[in-house]
Amino acid sequence: MMESIKSLRWIDYYFFTLVDPRKLTAYIIRGVPHPLPLGLMVVAAAAIIEILASSVLGIQTPFFYYKITYGWILLFLVFLLLIIIIASLIDLTCQFLGYEGNVRAIVYLMCFSLLPITLLLPTVYIFTIFHFAPLFFYVFFSFFLSVWSAIITILGISEIHRISFSKSFMIFIFPFFLVGGIAFLIAFLTIMNLIAYVSIG
Repeated sequence: MMESIKSLRWIDYYFFTLVDPRKLTAYIIRGVPHPLPLGLMVVAAAAIIEILASSVLGIQTPFFYYKITYGWILLFLVFLLLIIIIASLIDLTCQFLGYEGNVRAIVYLMCFSLLPITLLLPTVYIFTIFHFAPLFFYVFFSFFLSVWSAIITILGISEIHRISFSKSFMIFIFPFFLVGGIAFLIAFLTIMNLIAYVSIG
């Protein structure tokens, strides 16, 4: 463990996440050093940065200390749960299309793909200092960095299964359409039941 830290090979994971996601994927598949703890560090960093970035937009109360402790742990677990669910759905889609399953690599890849989110705080903080539409830039940079994270995942899927970017993109968005469709159906049926209950009552 100490030898891996001293060798600084772990820095390559973070470097290639930002500049070459395909090379990052090759490192993840090789697994030296093990990508799991390095990926979890990215998820933890993204969670705390998200909390801090949203906190600089307003005046803080003593509740802030709960947000950066309990709130950070909660957001970390939420991020991790979402990664596992989405990665499982992506892997299921890949297997349905006839590709070999590799959910572990996709989970690791999605953990590292959150690295651009850590750039949210400095970008938002600059506009907060100058009081120049900080809320707008918070939303703008959140969207931009989320797209960047998605591109990292899409390129990684493309590298894992040796498929085109367009096919990888379709595989990536399928779970979101599936979950969105199910959520819409549940909401629609719930509303219809409520309307029926009120009408009969």
